[in-house]
Amino acid sequence: MEIFIARQPIFDRSERVVAYELLYRASGSAERAEGVDADRMAHDVLLGSVFGAGLHRITQGATAFVNTPRSLLLGGALHLLDPRQVVIELLETVEPDAEAIAACEALVAAGFRLALDDAVLDRRIEPLLRVASIVKVDVLAQPPETLVGIRERVAPYHVTLLAEKVETAAVRDACRALGFELFQGYYFSRPENLATRTLLPEWGRVASLLQMLSDDRSHDHEIEEAFRSDPSLSYKLLRMVNSAGVGGRGIESIGHALRMLGRSAVHRWLSLLLVLMVGSGGGVKRELARRALIRAWMCEGIAKRSDASESAEGCFLVGLFSGLDALVGMPVEQLVAGLGLAPPLARALAHRTGPLAAILSLVEAYEAADWARVDVACAEVGVRRDVVTGLYIEAVQWVHERIEPGAPGSADGGAEKSEV
Repeated sequence: MEIFIARQPIFDRSERVVAYELLYRASGSAERAEGVDADRMAHDVLLGSVFGAGLHRITQGATAFVNTPRSLLLGGALHLLDPRQVVIELLETVEPDAEAIAACEALVAAGFRLALDDAVLDRRIEPLLRVASIVKVDVLAQPPETLVGIRERVAPYHVTLLAEKVETAAVRDACRALGFELFQGYYFSRPENLATRTLLPEWGRVASLLQMLSDDRSHDHEIEEAFRSDPSLSYKLLRMVNSAGVGGRGIESIGHALRMLGRSAVHRWLSLLLVLMVGSGGGVKRELARRALIRAWMCEGIAKRSDASESAEGCFLVGLFSGLDALVGMPVEQLVAGLGLAPPLARALAHRTGPLAAILSLVEAYEAADWARVDVACAEVGVRRDVVTGLYIEAVQWVHERIEPGAPGSADGGAEKSEV
């Protein structure tokens, strides 16, 4: 799924970038948010930033201001984000009733910062001013006396004033003189459009995994197998590890990534993914996922029967992610750079060097029915061609049972499935 996001920098008084506001765009050439409702915009932006390119890459480590409509505020999904990475920017359309106020208070208690966007500064907004950290003020064409009134109105709450829609140096200077600390607008920078792609698994599979993660009777190997059966979930898992601040580098296998993150964190991230998927919809091509899984199974099976047996689980990842470039629509080198794989895995994928790369080349030759190359590769890896053929048959059956509609042993028991 391709998602377009715009980011507009937010500057401090020294004109250093301290944050970016993330904005929805319907296309790479769109200059404003339009075409869908605020709920869809918010879900797509989070889906593309958190599970697509990754928040850290989009903001270069700066804070992300996330536009928040009422549904997202009350739905609980925001608690699944890292409060160190985001500011919850409450849209001016959110009615400040008791339910919304309680949700904002809970977010602030959990460590989040709250920004009020173009809030109408009447008595009803006072409960939000008490918990807000930032008030954004549209200063375009505002007379100085109005800005003075706003400053005086919010002064008792000790919030930071952010001037948005700053279009001239004169307006910037006037806002500085009035005590504004943060600035955003065309005078500094127009929003920059970014395109990001993200793999969307079948939502039912995510829900099933969430149930397994919350069940103490579920074994780790069952959870690992569920991830191994879905390329998009495997990709998301590595994204989770790299986004969670747990030192997710040098990942050697799916099991390694799960142990590094822990069940509770995996549950938290998958819960957010499910919420955002329901809000955005979409999917990826089943056939591409099927081919990637067959390749992964074959790579692992060949590794187990060769001198690379100790790296068999890692070889599964090599096979899996070697097919994801077509799913995501970006070069494999770019994919590898964001996944934090162990060096042998990264070299096999990005540079096609090392024993794991030789196994991958063998599988690719088999896929292409290039039997001369297969024989050469078999000799290099140290397996017989009939073993590779047997592994291919096993791989097709393994994948068929997991992602084909109505297959024996498949999760849907014969019901029609959405795309993986």
